[in-house]
Amino acid sequence: MHTQSAPQHLVAMDFTAEYDLIETGGQNLSSRDLAGLYQIVFFGFTHCPDICPTELQRMSVVYNLLSEERQDKLQMIFISVDPERDDQAAMLDYMSNFDPAIRGLTGTPEKIEMAAKNFKAYFKKSVQADNPQYTVDHTALWYLVGPDGKAIGVFKPEATAEQIAQDLSRLIR
Repeated sequence: MHTQSAPQHLVAMDFTAEYDLIETGGQNLSSRDLAGLYQIVFFGFTHCPDICPTELQRMSVVYNLLSEERQDKLQMIFISVDPERDDQAAMLDYMSNFDPAIRGLTGTPEKIEMAAKNFKAYFKKSVQADNPQYTVDHTALWYLVGPDGKAIGVFKPEATAEQIAQDLSRLIR
């Protein structure tokens, strides 16, 4: 009898996998709308100089390493933590640089703060006196949500796209 090996690059973490935000096209999207699907949720912002574009590209690689059957059971989500600059138009423009399988979400400061709090994701606007542009310090974790809407855990930041895809292939049946 062959036993299924556990995902090796996933760390159990308890969080509340709930959000109610706005997609780039203007439609509301809540975590409840994706019931029945696994979700990978990443928090970031469009003016992020390196981490966010790198992670969104890596999400695309992971997604494309999965079988079509598994892709159909997974939704990739990018939630902005910079509602001041990341309105729907900015998100639509930014997300056009990445795989269309990744859905970009924004919302009011209150709704974004609530989503981050639910996921235990940290973010804080960082302003420097000598620079009129600001950045946003943020958690750079991939949160995995099960099809039942419950938290599964986070992927280890050092995990490669191939390792994450292998773990997802073990989980998504």
